[in-house]
Amino acid sequence: FEELEKIGKGGSAEVVRVRHKLSGKQFACKRILRAESIKNQRTQLIEFEQEVGVLQRISHRHFVSFVASFTDLTSFSLILIPVASDVLKSVLERQTREQPLPDPDIAILRHSFGCLSTALAHLHQQRVRHKDIKPGNVLVAQGRVLLCDFGISLDWSNSEHSTTEGIPHKFTSRYCAPEVNERDPRNTKSDIWSLGCVFLEIITVIKGYTLVEFNDFLLE
Repeated sequence: FEELEKIGKGGSAEVVRVRHKLSGKQFACKRILRAESIKNQRTQLIEFEQEVGVLQRISHRHFVSFVASFTDLTSFSLILIPVASDVLKSVLERQTREQPLPDPDIAILRHSFGCLSTALAHLHQQRVRHKDIKPGNVLVAQGRVLLCDFGISLDWSNSEHSTTEGIPHKFTSRYCAPEVNERDPRNTKSDIWSLGCVFLEIITVIKGYTLVEFNDFLLE
């Protein structure tokens, strides 16, 4: 693969637009940079293998699609399609009172309710909990929203139920369900709560308000 440009970064991961040298096709390469300690690299490898396993098993028009994976001395990498043009988090944050979002972006937001709901329903039907639904894990590509980042997802296809207990490994407090934050037993309903939090932000922007105003309202 030939690296073309970096299109995203978050935590220890970066996303790069790449081109296959033989076919000329373009893909997104999610590259997880190896941690310095062997212990942390083992954790990264577990999450990497989990994400590969989930992506190989699920398929939906509102998920990113798995193409290939590989590792080297510096990183763990996933080759995915399509190459996203934006992230929902960035779209929502661009709204200001002085410069509202253009109509095409608002149309994508209006369609996202049904798109993300059916995507999550399908994910749960495949016996997978995402565990970190947030605007930063929703891509925008060719007018479609796509759920991504299954690194901490729970595949419970070999279990009778999706409920887990104990201290959560990772979560985003702004979007996590109360039972996650309080370390209580949680299941697929926690994903639904998180998606509802995302929907609140989408509705805020559709109605012409900004996320800054939404945050101020929450603090009242």
